[in-house]
Amino acid sequence: MLGHWALRGFGLFAVRNRKTGTFVGSVGLIEPEGWPEPEATWTIATEHQGKGYAREAASAVLAHTFDTVRSSRVVSYIPPDNAASRRVASAIGMARSGEVAVFGDTAERWVTVRGDGCPLQENNPAP
Repeated sequence: MLGHWALRGFGLFAVRNRKTGTFVGSVGLIEPEGWPEPEATWTIATEHQGKGYAREAASAVLAHTFDTVRSSRVVSYIPPDNAASRRVASAIGMARSGEVAVFGDTAERWVTVRGDGCPLQENNPAP
């Protein structure tokens, strides 16, 4: 992801504990070479999971994407076995929209759009 900000105008942000400053993970918008489209992504260290960091930070990424990057749509590609990320995606207003192959692996495609228009094919809440 080096150079992502310079090349694309967006990238990853560090997530830190507000009280201690401890690094807990990263979130952001990425589009590596060969990626289907820009993706909102979040990764939180195991010992910090389940504390709301991913939901809060991913929600901020959506706002940043809509307001600063000026995209009207955000997607996330989530491995089918990642229930925690599905819950985060659902909590921030994303809905499952089928599956996609990403570098040979199958991922669930989750989408949200700014405003009233919604191109979603299915709206399955996360388990």
